[in-house]
Amino acid sequence: LGATFAEPTLLLPSPWPLASMGVLVVPVGPGTKDPLWSGWADRSIVEVVKAARGRTLVLCTSWARAKAASEAIRCAGLPYPLLVQGEAGRDVLSHRFRDDTHSILVATRSFFEGLDVQGESLSCVVIEKLPFDPPGDPLEEAAGNVAAKRMGGSPFLARSLPKMASALAQAAGRLIRSPSDRGAIVCLDGRVTERTSIGNAARRALPPFPISTSIADVGNLLDGRPLILRNPGMPVVAPDADDGSTMNRKRRVVAPPVTAPTEPPPMLFTPTPTPTPLAANEPRCRYCGKPGDSHVATIFENRERRTYRFCSPTCATHYQMGAEG
Repeated sequence: LGATFAEPTLLLPSPWPLASMGVLVVPVGPGTKDPLWSGWADRSIVEVVKAARGRTLVLCTSWARAKAASEAIRCAGLPYPLLVQGEAGRDVLSHRFRDDTHSILVATRSFFEGLDVQGESLSCVVIEKLPFDPPGDPLEEAAGNVAAKRMGGSPFLARSLPKMASALAQAAGRLIRSPSDRGAIVCLDGRVTERTSIGNAARRALPPFPISTSIADVGNLLDGRPLILRNPGMPVVAPDADDGSTMNRKRRVVAPPVTAPTEPPPMLFTPTPTPTPLAANEPRCRYCGKPGDSHVATIFENRERRTYRFCSPTCATHYQMGAEG
């Protein structure tokens, strides 16, 4: 469309105290590329539905996963009405889900937006995977290349990552629809807790809820019991391990049990790097502080268009994302 990041934008905070209105649950399990993930995800969804006593919207990123999740719920013999996208029209499903307080709705990406169910009927949202577009789409590849040329950096950082974050924010936004709403978001994609560009972008897109690794906290929140919250010993994959391999993903499976914290939990958000001490007047990167200013980028920051120097296109992209968020 020809739009640039220099266009005027306005970001407004929520008028509601979101931090006290819910909990984000990220259970410890295999990575999404692990062959064991699908079965684990199905079992986790059944546990979530039990803890929430129905009242759950399950959002999947593919029709195959929606079918598998709905079959797992049926096989569990739960006493809650099950609604599945494709078995009735969108309006019919939405009204049934709203009117039957303890029903379950399993749907795909078309329900990430436009579903407005206030009150107890929607007390829990399950997001199976971070909603990246499937690879191999020629239109998305072309759009990513164009975005990378305009912003610098890779097509992934310039296009795929921001688009995923926007879709994730829409999916999470199905939960809190009024000042009296409260509930849980359960994400079965462990990348949310990683110290990577993916994890940071995902957490910025989600509500600022306290984080837990225990599915039991879904029921604890809805029943007014104290939360277990995040396991302070849960390993966090380092940025250089974010290569999508099964080996690195399996590191999350061996987390220790929840115990009383003996030290502060690991930081979830990556702080801005501390600039490296440099000689007087030596040029350095605006983002990481390292020597070098070979890459020039124009950033829209604080409603003004500014030009900064960076050591690489990647640093320019990271700085741009921080200025936007």
